[in-house]
Amino acid sequence: MVFQSKKRSKQRDSGQFKADSRAELHEVKWLDAYEESAGWHSIEDALKMRPKPVLSVGYLLWEQKEFIILAGDIDPKLKDLLKKAETLDELLVINKKEDLDGSDCGRLQIVPGQWIVDKKIIL
Repeated sequence: MVFQSKKRSKQRDSGQFKADSRAELHEVKWLDAYEESAGWHSIEDALKMRPKPVLSVGYLLWEQKEFIILAGDIDPKLKDLLKKAETLDELLVINKKEDLDGSDCGRLQIVPGQWIVDKKIIL
């Protein structure tokens, strides 16, 4: 998992990660699980298998030690709300008070934190 500072790491561990970069467009490099086709394989072939490297792009909705949530599409109002919340619970409370129609985000992707190799803001 990629941490930018010890302070930020501790914030992630507590589930209270407030990122200045939340709601910005990110490129995330991560390793995906891989399953070979069914049937018998040699031990040599098995030991050559590696996780599949993947690049994903999306708006960072939330980030904590265990996972990140990316969205390919978001309501423009949601972008501002994401930067206001300190915790996930606070974000949900703020979201209920705002005038969003329930179609807040689309093309969601959740990546386990331990699978992340690198993350950077691209826009």
